[in-house]
Amino acid sequence: MVPVDLGIVGDCAEVLEQLVSAWDKREARDLTEWQARIAGWRARHCLAYPQSSDAIMPQKSIERLFALTRDRDPIITTEVGQHQMWAAQHFGFAAPNRWLTSGGLGTLPETLDGKARAVSYRSIRYPGHCDILKMLLHDLGLERRRDLMKEIFESALPRTDQDVVLVYCTARGRINGELREKSLINKI
Repeated sequence: MVPVDLGIVGDCAEVLEQLVSAWDKREARDLTEWQARIAGWRARHCLAYPQSSDAIMPQKSIERLFALTRDRDPIITTEVGQHQMWAAQHFGFAAPNRWLTSGGLGTLPETLDGKARAVSYRSIRYPGHCDILKMLLHDLGLERRRDLMKEIFESALPRTDQDVVLVYCTARGRINGELREKSLINKI
């Protein structure tokens, strides 16, 4: 069982509408103290990593990605894992609401344990570029062949604009004694 601070149980579509409404009404908070704390951590260089001339360091590649996309207002998505942490630590997010990750969606069945009679949980995952990079860097050993890696990126891998995230939620239960089911699907 995963402990939660605030459990929310209800019709998914209605709960999401209420959450969006509450989010839109929130007041901006003064983050000066928090930003000063972060600046202190950065001053200690706690995210430093070894520099290498013969290997592509993942942290460096994420920093380079930020440098190349910072003027395009990028929205970054990650799967779960070490690369998720590297993205959080080394991509210089310039604005809020620009990083999408599972945010605990993977623990949804545990969250609903004991609160729902049956949970049917499925996810759709397009592995995308992360798996391509793993294959190129590790399986083919190109982390030490920057020249070949550059050639592959420039001539062999097409740019894709069709990455899609689908969120699908179905809730089934009794409302006023009547068995009901509602579904929500959202394409991001």
